[in-house]
Amino acid sequence: MWKVKKRHMLLGSLYLILFFYFTVSFIFIIHYFIKDLTKFYPLVELALLFPLLITVHSLIERGLIAPFLKQGNHDQQSLQGFLFGMHVLFSSFFIYPIQFYFPIQLKKYIYKMNGAKIGKGTKVGSIMGEPFLVEIGENCIISNNTGIVAHTLYGKKLILENIKIGHNVIVNDYSIIFSGVIIGDNSQIRGKSIVKRGTIIPSNQVWGGIPAKFISKIK
Repeated sequence: MWKVKKRHMLLGSLYLILFFYFTVSFIFIIHYFIKDLTKFYPLVELALLFPLLITVHSLIERGLIAPFLKQGNHDQQSLQGFLFGMHVLFSSFFIYPIQFYFPIQLKKYIYKMNGAKIGKGTKVGSIMGEPFLVEIGENCIISNNTGIVAHTLYGKKLILENIKIGHNVIVNDYSIIFSGVIIGDNSQIRGKSIVKRGTIIPSNQVWGGIPAKFISKIK
C-alpha cells in the first residue's frame, strides 16, 4: 500500500497553499480593477480566471515539481512518486482539459510554460503528459489526437525518460510516443502508430504500425 511520508505531506500542503493563495489573490486583483469599468465584470473575471489558473499552475509546477522529476527509475513511494502524483492530479484539472479544446496555436506556448522545449515553426496538437521531459526541434508537425507520454509505471516503479524529437519531423494523427523515444531529423510516424518505450528512430525514415517499425527511407 502506498504510504505518505511526513515530508511528502508538507510538500503537498505547500503546493496547495501556494496554488490557492496566488489564485485567490489574482481573483481579487482582477475584481478590484474591473468592477467599475464594466457591468459585465463577472463574465470578464471568468474569462480571465482559467488562463490565470494555468499560469499559476505552471509557475508552481516548474518551481516545485519538475526540478525533482528527472529521468530515471523511482520508487512510487518515494518523493518523486509523490510529486508525480501531485503533477497528475493538478494537470488533470488545469492542463489536460485544454488539450482537447484549445486551438493548436496556443498549445505550444502552454506546453512551453510547463517546461517543454519546442523549436521555431513547430506546431503541436498532441496531448502531452510531462512537458518538462519533452524536447521537440524546429519545423515539426505533431498532429492533433496524438499522445506524448514520458512516464511508465511498472510494478512499484515509476520510470521517467526524456523524449527527443528532431527537426522537420511529422507525427501523424492518432499516434502515441512513449517514454525514452528518440526520433531523428526529417523522419515521419504514420497515423495510428504506437512508438514503444525506448525506440530510437534514425533520421530520414518512415515508421508505422503497432508497435511502430521501419517502413522506408526518405530520400
